[in-house]
Amino acid sequence: MTIKKQIYTQANIRKIKNKGYEYCINHKSPTVGDICEYSFDEDTDNDSCAIVKVVKVINPEVRRVIFIDTIRDDTGNGFFNYMVSSGGEMNVSARYLKPLCKRRQ
Repeated sequence: MTIKKQIYTQANIRKIKNKGYEYCINHKSPTVGDICEYSFDEDTDNDSCAIVKVVKVINPEVRRVIFIDTIRDDTGNGFFNYMVSSGGEMNVSARYLKPLCKRRQ
């Protein structure tokens, strides 16, 4: 992982906690109703990160999600922000979903 990616990852974690979420421990593959972080692995230059809700399981590798909030939009064209404002659904790879839980007070 590059230094830049590490910095963005740490910033994303702080922002997710500020939104009232934390990463779930020992959570299985995301299913309908789950709230997740949607971000890309270290092997990409895209540092976008969003909070999404799974609305449909398409198959074991694909989930349909709606965007709840944007943590960081590094798409170059504001796509993550657009998805939040439009309320549209999008199919995503389950590989990029990290389940979130409501933060304990």
